[in-house]
Formats: sequence, C-alpha cells, structure tokens
Amino acid sequence: MALAGVRQGIETINRIVLPLLGITVSVLAAVSLSLPGSVAGVRFLLEPDWSALMQPGVYLAALGQSFFSLGIAMGVVTSCGGYLNGWHHLHMAAVTITIGDIAFALIAGLAIFPAVFAYSREPAQRSASPSLPCWRSPH
Repeated sequence: MALAGVRQGIETINRIVLPLLGITVSVLAAVSLSLPGSVAGVRFLLEPDWSALMQPGVYLAALGQSFFSLGIAMGVVTSCGGYLNGWHHLHMAAVTITIGDIAFALIAGLAIFPAVFAYSREPAQRSASPSLPCWRSPH
C-alpha cells in the first residue's frame, strides 16, 4: 500500500477510514449520552467557567493546543497541497475543514465527558489511567 502514493493510497484510505471514524465516535457519543448521569458531563463540557480566564495556565494550555493543531495541519496542507488540481477552491476547503474539526471535537467531547460523569469519575482524578485536564471543579 505504501507504493500506491498519495492519490491511490492515502486519499483512498482516507475516503474509507475517516467516515468510519466519524460514525464510530458518533455512536460512542450516543451511547455516552444515554447513560444515567450523563447530563452533568454535558453541563461540564458546555457551560463556561469564566473564573478560569484569570488563570495564566489556561492561556498556556490553549496556545499549546493551537500550535499543536496548526503544526499538524500545516504539515498535512503542505504535503497534500502539491497534489491538488487547479480547480480546487482553497477558501472553501479551509472553511469546511474548520467546521468539520469543531464538529468532530464537540462530538468527541460528548462521547467522553458524559461517560466520565455517568461513572462518577472526576475529570482530573488521578488513577492508573491518564487523567482528563480540567480547570474547574465539576460540582
């Protein structure tokens, strides 16, 4: 498969795998939202905590996430941009990618946080598994 290149290899795989990933995360979100106690997780995800804006660590974490996302995106765009035909509309592609990224992040959040709260776990609880970052108490 590595010899197939971008158009016959990576592009073909992405046309199959990415929709499957979207469907899988959407199903996980639906299951997570159906759990008893999941409303607290939705509230935690969607209700802003304005007091967090006073903490410098929040800004550093946001900048780190932005640079990480932009760095990966820049690498992908640079790599794949050379394979685009002249008829592609880059502005529309940028808008579509941005909307898709935000939608996927929200759906992933709806898969994670309701399940965390449904199983009575703290988002920043220390355990054998990795913790979920949080800057406010959920209760």
